[in-house]
Amino acid sequence: MACCSFNSKHLSRVFHRIKVEYFSESSTTTQYYFLFIYLGSIAGGTQVTINGDGFTPANTRVIIGSIDYTSQSTITYSQIKFTTSVPPSAYINQVIPVRILVGTNQAICSSATCTFQWSINVTPFVNSVTPTAIIGTQTLTLTGQNLAANPTAAVPANTHVTINGSQCNVTSITNSTISCQIAGVAAGNYSIAVSIDGI
Repeated sequence: MACCSFNSKHLSRVFHRIKVEYFSESSTTTQYYFLFIYLGSIAGGTQVTINGDGFTPANTRVIIGSIDYTSQSTITYSQIKFTTSVPPSAYINQVIPVRILVGTNQAICSSATCTFQWSINVTPFVNSVTPTAIIGTQTLTLTGQNLAANPTAAVPANTHVTINGSQCNVTSITNSTISCQIAGVAAGNYSIAVSIDGI
């Protein structure tokens, strides 16, 4: 019998009780599981975990809208893990249904549940950096939006800034700014990469 629950690494979660029916040749068993509604970055990279039991690695599928994540998922008897990809543009800011099938048996969900949304409102953006030229060790300030996956932590360990492959040590962060210290970067013009684990 398959039942499952979602959890997300980066956003507040809302519980919903869902009815799941499992069909066998001899009986029909009804189970319930808790499901979280998800939001994730439009750039992909959101780490999703579905917990439950009765998953069979060779016979379980997970699908968001028309995107089949089965081949990208790690599936065990009690858990499914996968990372979202960049969605089709038509999916951005839309509530997209999530379907889980074990064999031909599908979780039965209402239209308001079993969903994922690639949302601009949670996607991190960097708009500017100061200073734009540095010599030696320097503190940089990046400004943007949705930069703090965990705004209550003084320096979230899941936020990373790199310049030409060199780590810029994050010293402070808010939802709109990141400060980091960089040293030892060779002369040149470089892009700054910012990543937040789980988003």
